[in-house]
Amino acid sequence: MATRRRGKSENRLRAKRFEAEIVKTSDLLLEAINATEEQKKNGYQAVKQQIGRMVKRLLDNKLLREQDFYVGDWVMPVLDRHSEPCEVIDINYALRTARIKDPVEGEIWVRFQDIVKDEDSLRLV
Repeated sequence: MATRRRGKSENRLRAKRFEAEIVKTSDLLLEAINATEEQKKNGYQAVKQQIGRMVKRLLDNKLLREQDFYVGDWVMPVLDRHSEPCEVIDINYALRTARIKDPVEGEIWVRFQDIVKDEDSLRLV
């Protein structure tokens, strides 16, 4: 039973992570085919579901890779958890490092193991 719960929560986190991109892509797709307002209203959910299914297939077949950190994530340095959250600007997955915008030191590269996602910003999503 524990694996079922874990699977559901992982799928929910995945859905939250890609939700904004799926919505944006759905809107752009409907605009690209010059859909009328009525067509947009009727077909929006179907387009959104199909795009979501495509992303799921890509992830399941490992054609698209989920990462620990993404550009735009807010992270906290592990050693200094009481500092302000920093935004991830760039990522090098080969070296497992992220460039963050630190208010004190400016833009610096840190290893994935030295940062954690900011819990407060995750609650807002």
